[in-house]
Amino acid sequence: DGLLDAAAPVDIPHHSARLGFWDIGADTIGDCRDPWPPQVTVDDCGCTACVTAESHADGSFTIQDAVDRVREAGGGTVCIGIGEFALQAPVNLAGAVSMRVKGQGAGTVLVAPGAALEIREALAIAVQDLSIVSLGERAAIVASTVLGLALTDLVLAVVGSGDGGGAAIALAGAILATRIERNLVLAPHGVRALDPHGETPQLLMTAALTIADNVLWCERSAVRLDGPSYHLLTTAVADNQVLGCRDEAITLLGLAAPGSAVQVQRNLVQGSGNGVRAGVDGLWVEGNKLAATGTRSGSVGIDLRPGLDADGADQCQVLANQVSGYRFAGIAVRSQVRALIIKLNIIEACGQGIVMLDDAEAAMAAIENNQLRDIGPDGNEENPGAVVGIGLSRVASATVAGNVMERVGAATGNAPLRAGVMALAAGRLRVHGNQMVELSPASDFGGLAVGIHVDGPFAGIDLRNNQVERDAQARTDPGRAAW
Repeated sequence: DGLLDAAAPVDIPHHSARLGFWDIGADTIGDCRDPWPPQVTVDDCGCTACVTAESHADGSFTIQDAVDRVREAGGGTVCIGIGEFALQAPVNLAGAVSMRVKGQGAGTVLVAPGAALEIREALAIAVQDLSIVSLGERAAIVASTVLGLALTDLVLAVVGSGDGGGAAIALAGAILATRIERNLVLAPHGVRALDPHGETPQLLMTAALTIADNVLWCERSAVRLDGPSYHLLTTAVADNQVLGCRDEAITLLGLAAPGSAVQVQRNLVQGSGNGVRAGVDGLWVEGNKLAATGTRSGSVGIDLRPGLDADGADQCQVLANQVSGYRFAGIAVRSQVRALIIKLNIIEACGQGIVMLDDAEAAMAAIENNQLRDIGPDGNEENPGAVVGIGLSRVASATVAGNVMERVGAATGNAPLRAGVMALAAGRLRVHGNQMVELSPASDFGGLAVGIHVDGPFAGIDLRNNQVERDAQARTDPGRAAW
């Protein structure tokens, strides 16, 4: 009947292989197995030139020798092994093309009195997986006129200080298509424009620059792109952890080209200085957590200042930030802005809420759906000045709508004026649907407390559906205070 009566039984197939050899005479065992994960050494096939701590120290084959060999070959990978590599002069990558310099992680340590790596007029350069310790005479890494630069997975420690040095990374010249990502930086300055002590161009032009996912523990500033700085395409400072800055944590000034975008997004900032200082066209400040950790007077969470453009910025959006603890203001506008949007922010425990100061001017401004709590200094400070939740100045057309303000000036006993909303010289003003509660101390107080204060000149005012209450709970005795 066609039955398979002589077929081999169906079963799991088994294979055998030698695991090792036992040499009885020598009493040794040789292992034939391949280890997993495989052991990779500094001289594996992924490296064009390899440097060990021993060869660098005795001068037989230094990091500079490896860079020179790869540069002459037209590109490749320089692999640096585990150990400490002392540098008397910066490793020079001038004119390099398609070069990758990589270590074996934090255990690869380059030690230098100033700059450890100098990258000039180069193309397609990557530095990754190593540590640099610098004494701060210059920036640890200096990049000048580079197209295609990646600085990733580095540990950069700068122990020097001062205005000219003390930076982890200095950028100058034309810096195009650059990524600075996933680094740990311990330095007075993290990433800064220009190298004051070097022979680099004293201007910076960036295009497609990204500074993201770094931990920046800096004494003075984490990102400082100011002075003669010009920004093209997208400049993004995003998802960084910024700690300890006593000056401005993030500064983006200079000039942004028409159609470009400058984004400060999703950063966490904790320090005694200002949070974000910016003043360029096409600016987004969005989704940041900014918390002042000290009592520095005059500190501001988000400070919009003039850059190099005397006419100010065309467009600026400040969206969905959480700001707390800044002594002067949560958000301060000090420059001209054609179109300004400030929405969905939470501001707590700041000296002022959202204010436009004397130098500010806007064609259109929308301040909507923000929450402000505990605005104003505590106690009876000397000459505290006015305490304002939302303050507008010299705006052609403005809308203040859907904001919630609680305890504006409630803890300040001697302020001359407390106002939920104050507008000076607003051409066309709409104040709709705002809620203002506890606009003064519970007991009698000096000065004046007012929900909405408008002073001319103005072309038209539309006030509707605003809720203004001096106290959270109704009181039977109105007291003698000016309310």
